[in-house]
Amino acid sequence: MDELELDLIRNDLFRKKAALMKLLQTGKKESLKDSSAELSSYDNHPGDLATDTLFRSIDIGLAENSKAELARITTAIDRIERGDYGLCMVCGKAIGSKRLRAMPEAQYCKACQEKSEMGKKEKKRPAEEEVISSIYGHMKVTEGSPFRDGDNVETDD
Repeated sequence: MDELELDLIRNDLFRKKAALMKLLQTGKKESLKDSSAELSSYDNHPGDLATDTLFRSIDIGLAENSKAELARITTAIDRIERGDYGLCMVCGKAIGSKRLRAMPEAQYCKACQEKSEMGKKEKKRPAEEEVISSIYGHMKVTEGSPFRDGDNVETDD
């Protein structure tokens, strides 16, 4: 990667970092009661409170995603300064310039990223299954998943 292209990427990263920092600083830092614009929560219908809570949780989720993106951008800027930008953090091979232009905060080459994502897809299960497993842990699965129907579950009793 030549210096001109690296300067363009560095400037793009600094621009994204500034925009995210501004977004996070102007984000909501008030309580749910303050954000609902109601004087009292007693006169609200429970559905109104649920809607306020939903929107608040969406805002929190978006803020968390922005913080994670900011961390990736900061890491990319640090790697440019150290001189190891553009190298995969897993295998050490060069990350393609097209990939870096499309996503300048990329830390992994395409192959390592795909391996990482495949591992996440296989391991990620709904959190509810842990609770269900603890309640119905005495059951054995005869075939398939015990969380689809009860036809494939036998008990020890």
